[in-house]
Amino acid sequence: MSAPPKGYVYTVSPEQIRVFSSLTFEQRFEWVESTRALLVEAATPETIERIKRLRRGDSIVAAPTK
Repeated sequence: MSAPPKGYVYTVSPEQIRVFSSLTFEQRFEWVESTRALLVEAATPETIERIKRLRRGDSIVAAPTK
């Protein structure tokens, strides 16, 4: 028996791709920016720290404790 997949799994329909493809570059950018703002607003302090660490190129996995 194989292990369940890790991370996130989602499906995008051909219709969703068609609609997104029809947006202008500015509309796509606005959509991405508004989604980012919503995620940051809803994020916990721990998640925000992980985001900052990723931007610096640091690991987001805690070091093992001895």
